[in-house]
Amino acid sequence: MSLNKTRLALHWFLFLVLLLVPLARADKHESSPAPKHATTPKDAKAAHPATGSRPASNGHPANTAPGRTFGTTHSTNTATHTPANRATTTTSAHTPGTTARSSITTIHRPGMTSRITTTRTFANGTTARFGATGRIQSIHTPNGTTITRTAGGQRTVISTHNGRTLVNTGPGRGYVERPYLTRGGRAYYQRTYVVGGRRYAYAYARFSYHGVFYFGYAPAFYFRPVFYGWAFNPWFAPVYYHWGWFGAPWYAPYGYYFAPAPYYPIASLWLTDYLLAQDLQAAYEAGAANAAAATAANNAPPQTAQDAVLTPEIKQAIAEEVKRQLEAERNASANPGQPVAPTTEQAPAALDPAVRVFVVSNAIDVTAGSQGCSLTAGDIITRIDDTPDANQNVSVLVTTSKKKDCPSGQKVAVSVQDLQEMHNQFRQQIDSGLKTLADNQGKNGLPAAPDTHTSAGEVPAPSPDDVQAELQKQQADAKQTETEVKQQVSARGQG
Repeated sequence: MSLNKTRLALHWFLFLVLLLVPLARADKHESSPAPKHATTPKDAKAAHPATGSRPASNGHPANTAPGRTFGTTHSTNTATHTPANRATTTTSAHTPGTTARSSITTIHRPGMTSRITTTRTFANGTTARFGATGRIQSIHTPNGTTITRTAGGQRTVISTHNGRTLVNTGPGRGYVERPYLTRGGRAYYQRTYVVGGRRYAYAYARFSYHGVFYFGYAPAFYFRPVFYGWAFNPWFAPVYYHWGWFGAPWYAPYGYYFAPAPYYPIASLWLTDYLLAQDLQAAYEAGAANAAAATAANNAPPQTAQDAVLTPEIKQAIAEEVKRQLEAERNASANPGQPVAPTTEQAPAALDPAVRVFVVSNAIDVTAGSQGCSLTAGDIITRIDDTPDANQNVSVLVTTSKKKDCPSGQKVAVSVQDLQEMHNQFRQQIDSGLKTLADNQGKNGLPAAPDTHTSAGEVPAPSPDDVQAELQKQQADAKQTETEVKQQVSARGQG
């Protein structure tokens, strides 16, 4: 009898457990707040996969609905899974009459922006790409002009006509590239740069790599080997040099980031401060010349690491690359005037395993996993990949950066084209700095140099073209195009 009572009690206990557990789960579910969902514009389509840094044509016929000037619209979601260390926003988009739905998660980090984009094609054939906030990221016109805006607001315009390429980086800044000469079977191009009303011309050798054309800086002159030795080896005594830009407008805004060394025991460190100052001045002038850039930069999220600076260790890493370039030019000066032999395939110098540290020379937007950010002139990056991906991008780490740029320590993807341009600019600035040293040797604390004569370089120095009017017209046309795009979007709405 006792055994039967025990079994009956056990059955009742199990019955109560089975009854109460589902009720507890239901109560917990009802007490939890429902997730919040934002909505995208009502005509947004299902998310498309990432297509690289350029907006892709969606390939659909134009929308001929009465009263609608837009051709097609589609949203792009380039997000990939990333550890959530900031607040997240989930957006769901549904197109009426279809089963398509996109779910987009944006992870917010200081200095980073969402990679969610929308591409629209207008009735005149112009295609524009917009960021998540409606900011214009890029415009492609039917005549082949490309207009891009970085997250900081800097505008770059590129167009090609009759074999001439115009690259505009802001009011009064840019260059025009055209064929220069053919020597030793290799094609050379010249670029006439305009900076603050001043013109400079440099020659570049063109070569291909994996089906893409690249340009490499071709020095117009070399110093004597003994001068490179003077610049390469430590000086007899430290040099206390007085720079002339302490009162310049560009210097104070970057005082938190850059300060020259108190003295220079070797020319490579002097050259490092020289070229960093050149890049920071360029960054300041590019922003100051563009009111939109200044406004966007002021509205950008601040960087977490407020103490990011150009430390002596970082400067030393740059100085080592300076020395490597000095050694290369000293070797080349032994056979002046000899062009580089043409090859069917040549890897860019920016992919040389020995070249790791790069000084950013122009503002660019880069991809960082599911998000994007900007790098501006004077930021320092370190290449960590040797092999480009299918889009000719490689991974780099942001070594240090200015406020509101990509955070230090961030891994980002940068195109090999951009790295090669940084390397070209680096070499040009070294040659410019060497020329300054040669002209001022024995003055302002600098030691006397043994020989400052020069000999012919890879190709003769080109003469600057008169390109100011072309660049000014391109700048005006780009401004008008942006205005027209904004007017059409405003008239019809972003949705």
